[in-house]
Amino acid sequence: MNAVLLYIIGNTFYANINISIPDSSFSDENDIIDPALVYDRFPVDLANASSIFNTVHSGLKQKDSNIHPVGVSFIPAYIPQNTRLYHARSDRNIPDMFEWIAFNYEFSYSFSGFKRRVEEQEFSRNDRGFLFTFRTKRPLNKVIFLDGASAAKSAPFMDQQMILSKQENISEPVDERLAAEKICNWGKSFGLQGFIRLEVGYEMVLCDFHENVEVISNISLAAANDLIKFPAEELKYVSGPHMPHQTPKVPLPPNYNSLSYNRSLLLNHLQAVSGFEWVRSGSYQDPGEERIFLDFANMITPLNKTFINPDSYIRNISYIAQNLKEAIIEDLETIYKTPTDPFYKTNWPVVTNLITLKFSPMLVNLNSSLYHKDSKSVSDNIQLLTYNFIRRYISEDVNYTEQNMEAAYKTCVLDYVWYTYPLQGSDYLIYSSIFKVHSVIIRLIFDLFDVSRELTYQIYVNDIHRKFDWKTFQIRIGNLMKLLNWSDFYQCSQKCGSDEFCYTPTWGPSPFGWGPQRNPELFDHDGQTYRIRHELKCMNYKDIMTDIPSLN
Repeated sequence: MNAVLLYIIGNTFYANINISIPDSSFSDENDIIDPALVYDRFPVDLANASSIFNTVHSGLKQKDSNIHPVGVSFIPAYIPQNTRLYHARSDRNIPDMFEWIAFNYEFSYSFSGFKRRVEEQEFSRNDRGFLFTFRTKRPLNKVIFLDGASAAKSAPFMDQQMILSKQENISEPVDERLAAEKICNWGKSFGLQGFIRLEVGYEMVLCDFHENVEVISNISLAAANDLIKFPAEELKYVSGPHMPHQTPKVPLPPNYNSLSYNRSLLLNHLQAVSGFEWVRSGSYQDPGEERIFLDFANMITPLNKTFINPDSYIRNISYIAQNLKEAIIEDLETIYKTPTDPFYKTNWPVVTNLITLKFSPMLVNLNSSLYHKDSKSVSDNIQLLTYNFIRRYISEDVNYTEQNMEAAYKTCVLDYVWYTYPLQGSDYLIYSSIFKVHSVIIRLIFDLFDVSRELTYQIYVNDIHRKFDWKTFQIRIGNLMKLLNWSDFYQCSQKCGSDEFCYTPTWGPSPFGWGPQRNPELFDHDGQTYRIRHELKCMNYKDIMTDIPSLN
């Protein structure tokens, strides 16, 4: 039987769903369970449904996760055998405790440092950086994925780690190293191998470097000067001390044409390129990190169990009730009694991808079309955008009646909302949520077409032109798009060059600076918080070097 607790806050139903075996009404694995039936059994309001939709759709996608930066869910992850992982450090020793490990070498390379020989300063082997490449000896199947920009170093991005580390004082910032230690210690009893977070690219806190991974290579990186046979630099031309997320700076030279100065200048450009390549490598994961598999059927989330602000910029789960925090911990301990198996389960991001790919451009263009001045232009554009989509669901022998349109509407929903393996656990909540989101979108499109269809008939058959007030639809689609906040609504309007990429701002430290403080032109502030602008920007390595002259 289903273990389901339904309760009501205000007029909203919340479902505490812990389902492993469907009850008799869902007993036949070969049956197709109508999403409307699941929704009736496990109702979700639109705000929660959208949040759950975006949790699924954004999982392991860097762009989406930065657009929905405050994560609230805990998703079992699986990393296959023979996956490459990278770690940089200042000595040649394999870590003897938990440490951070990256999925892109550019990430670790940037943290290995850009050590340079300087005149009158000793450079020893201890000044070198070491870059390890590991491979997984066996699958890592007890790993927690934290959604959102979960390595952004500040609240509320770190709320999930606050809960897992059982931090009592929620007004204090999370000490990420202390939290990692506590989380790894907590997980020892059930074999937790680590947890995955998003910084610039995905990283994992690996709890043990001696059990499930082995070294492929350990590169002792030469001083930056040595590789291109440069002598030690003059101190007056060397950039000041900096972290990987800070821009190297060079004072204006007394002799711009001196070879010594220009050698230092080139090294600064090379260092900036290393930072640029780190950020660009993170953007490779905008479509999704395919080296990790997520088990959404066992996702643990407070969504739909208590009020969580649907605005993913300002929501905060550090303040949820203590019993819910404890339930999250207990549920994770139960799940990880057995290894994560993401296979033979519905790949929900495939379902959400098909929906966003189809309806993102349609919604964007419908929204802009509704603001044309004359009703004919609006109606024509609605027809151009929706006619063939609607026609696909209308049989020629069917009269255009409310009853028949409902049948077409249902057929459309079933075209996009489906599953491939028997539903279990959180699948029910996800299935219900996708149904809710898609149904609202389809209802809007059908309603717009219905109005436009009548206007089109009057204009093109009866030659009657009347003004129509689109205000209601403008508000309706505007509110819906604001709630959905899909990443496809954020684009570079120009095509980026081969030496550029379309940059979605990140929230933690990076070579482009730390969030809005360094890049105010990439964010808007609404009086409450910073938000990423919908118009993204093409970036190249020179955007890192605001204080560095061009090469001479």
